[in-house]
Amino acid sequence: MATKLNERAMLVGLHFSHWSAVRTDQKVTREVVLSHKTTRKAGHWKKRLVAAICPEYENLFAVIREWRAEHNTWTLPWSEDAVRVILAENWFDYSEVMRGHRAMFDTAVATFVKAFPEIKERARKELNGMFDDADYPSNIASRFAAEIRVLPLPAAADFRVAINDEQAVELRAQIEVDVQRTAQDAMADTYRRLLSVTQRAAERLGDPEAVFRDSLVCNIRECIALLPRLNLLQDAQLDELAAEVLREVAQYSGYAIREDDSLRSVVATSAREIAAKIKRAMSAYTQEKHNA
Repeated sequence: MATKLNERAMLVGLHFSHWSAVRTDQKVTREVVLSHKTTRKAGHWKKRLVAAICPEYENLFAVIREWRAEHNTWTLPWSEDAVRVILAENWFDYSEVMRGHRAMFDTAVATFVKAFPEIKERARKELNGMFDDADYPSNIASRFAAEIRVLPLPAAADFRVAINDEQAVELRAQIEVDVQRTAQDAMADTYRRLLSVTQRAAERLGDPEAVFRDSLVCNIRECIALLPRLNLLQDAQLDELAAEVLREVAQYSGYAIREDDSLRSVVATSAREIAAKIKRAMSAYTQEKHNA
């Protein structure tokens, strides 16, 4: 790599806190235990603290899911926790998109908070004797928050602890190996994105009876447009495969492919062949990672 990865990328985590509208009802649990002559080990009675249909609550969590999905689109997995990696050059555009989602989140929270008294009344009617006012926070707004945390990518050269030189050298080498392996895992995810849209095109277009929409081609173009922003290791092979998919598959409109059976067959064959190439490239990446 011409530039060290820790100088080109950073770690970013999107974290939410929210009120869970579910509570274990100890009183009802005791009643069930006594009624069925069993023990508490058999289970617990959980009750929903909002009505079965609560648009304000459902919309709020839909906004959270959409925000997380967009965050994942712009970033790649980095570790087993919620931390992901993003190229520094994408930070400005990413931040702009995240600000839009934060505004939608804040609006959804405000809508839920405003409707909260009415939501409680709906739940009171639905829960009947199981309703308990103590289950509901007095300051519901404080239960919802969203935060984006940014961390530097680990660099072995910056490793400083009070151990002898020999141990320090060994640990720095391990850090470099771990960072490289994790970066390769992230790149494998990038290949999977390209493989997914290409395979779908091969499958749909390869079946003459299958119906497909213009979004089939649009999704490929959107994926390819984003790939340069996700190419952590500046992998030229990924760029070449993406260009081939764009040239052989996504250059045609969905309408043109639907109207020409011979073109559909040609594009399906191209998509299938390129998908095989992407699989081989990704497989080599995985093998390289395991041998590192």
